[in-house]
Amino acid sequence: MSPRLRLLAAVSCLALAAGPAFAAKSHGDVDARLKALEDALASQQAQMVRQEQTIEAQQAEIQRLKQEVGETTAAAQQAPVAQAVQAQQSQIATLQDNAEQQKLADRERPRVTYPVGRPTLTSPDGRYTIALRALVQADAGHYSQAAQGPPATDFRRGSQGATANRETNAAGDLSDGAYFRRARLGIEGTFNRDWGYRFVAEFAGSGAEGPARINDAWISYTGFAPFTVQAGAFSPPANMDDGTAPDDTLFVERASASELSRTLGGADGRLGIALKAATARWMGSVTFTSRTVNDAEVNDSQAAVVARFGHLLATSDDYNIHIGANGTYVFSPADQGLPTTPRYAIRLRERPEFRLDSTRLIDTGSIDAAHAYNAGLEFGAQYRNLYVQGETLWFGIERRAPTALSDPTFFGFYLQGSWVLTGEP
Repeated sequence: MSPRLRLLAAVSCLALAAGPAFAAKSHGDVDARLKALEDALASQQAQMVRQEQTIEAQQAEIQRLKQEVGETTAAAQQAPVAQAVQAQQSQIATLQDNAEQQKLADRERPRVTYPVGRPTLTSPDGRYTIALRALVQADAGHYSQAAQGPPATDFRRGSQGATANRETNAAGDLSDGAYFRRARLGIEGTFNRDWGYRFVAEFAGSGAEGPARINDAWISYTGFAPFTVQAGAFSPPANMDDGTAPDDTLFVERASASELSRTLGGADGRLGIALKAATARWMGSVTFTSRTVNDAEVNDSQAAVVARFGHLLATSDDYNIHIGANGTYVFSPADQGLPTTPRYAIRLRERPEFRLDSTRLIDTGSIDAAHAYNAGLEFGAQYRNLYVQGETLWFGIERRAPTALSDPTFFGFYLQGSWVLTGEP
């Protein structure tokens, strides 16, 4: 055997002999190392858990800090807006307070308005009003007449059955010149909401100004609409022409027939009590009347009833058609007392339709009467700029004592119209 082989054999033998001991030693080392590794791993895992918890805590803190910073920034950004909103709300509250205070102040002081140019004072609660009324009309003219002749041949006369005076003799030479036909001044309004009143004085007249007298002095109650009760001195609704205000008449004066009708039981300043009703299409009134405020004193005043009814028969934007009826009945003429003859007189007389001269050209004279009456039919129509109005009126007087003379009856009528040239409706 060669020396090399012998060396290898010896080494092998030594290795075989030492194998179990080395193996035992080596196994113990491995366990120790595994234990060390497990301990190191557990320590690292615990450290990692602590690090994760720290990171989570840091992240939570960062989030909280961000939220605080965000809220602070948002609050800082919203602060001017909030201040502006608060200021605006404060300003609105101030304006509302001022408006309420103004309302309270308005409720505590009267209001002055100018409806249709008429100064009107209204109480804070609207229950009381007072307004000024005024109407001034002046006439000037000249009469063209034939020369006045002697009474024996010139039969132009004024009032009949009177002694010679200016009115009986002036018909042949009526006065020229100028005068104030109407000069009215007064007040009207309401009190306690449902009550109305009016007081107007007249300072002019037919042919001469004055003396001053009462034209209107009445109160009314409208608490049960559409009805109105009116009492005092006023012009009762007697016919259609009478219902037209003096400042709205088409001509200088109302038609003679309508004037005779209204003076029988109505006219300005007539004392009476009226029941009126009015709707959009109907109107009506019944008035019990007595004397007028400027009549001479008598034993017993006249008693009469004046009635008028009207209906808007058809209407549209372009046209209106009105029909109506009216009438007056004198139950008892005024008692003039003895020795006046006739004692119970009815007299119908009328001035010209231009009142520059006060002479009455139409006159029945004084008739001893038990009763008197008139009845009328009325019609009015408007189509755009065209307006037409007319009435027919019948009159009658019933004598008190039988005589050879019959009871006088007659009728009158008028027809008038207008065309607005400017194209206004």
